[in-house]
Amino acid sequence: VTPLASIAAATLLVNFRHVFYGLSFPLHRIRSRIGRLYGIYALTDESYAIVAPKARDDLPGTRILTVQVVCQIVWVASGTVGALIGAVLPAGLDGLEFALTALFAVFAIDAFRANRDVPAPVIALVCGLVAMLVAKEQMLVIGLTLFVAALFVRFVYRNATTRD
Repeated sequence: VTPLASIAAATLLVNFRHVFYGLSFPLHRIRSRIGRLYGIYALTDESYAIVAPKARDDLPGTRILTVQVVCQIVWVASGTVGALIGAVLPAGLDGLEFALTALFAVFAIDAFRANRDVPAPVIALVCGLVAMLVAKEQMLVIGLTLFVAALFVRFVYRNATTRD
């Protein structure tokens, strides 16, 4: 049984990225109050990835909301289809539990290919190994905490050295 504090810490660390999403998402382009509220509600990794890289003043608010609505429809539809398929799969089917891990491994490889940032995956690996050695049962929480702290230190260090 996982302690409630560990679940809360992992949830906070995993979802903390939304703070940064919100700071750089072009919500100001959406004019209506209801549209902005929905835009905040529907801010996902996918909608952010599609909208945020565009020039901040190039996308109209209706386009931003359309992206978010489509992303939400796809999420709900695919989740429903997945639940229905999962309900008919035989119990004890081995190998499917690795699918999400494999998905994140592919994301990590793609991110590395796009950025060629060697220290980031090395830092992640070291944080994971340290967490496993320190407390295997709490590896996720400890590893994520160490990784966020290391990225913060790296960010501060980079900013301090670029100012000089």
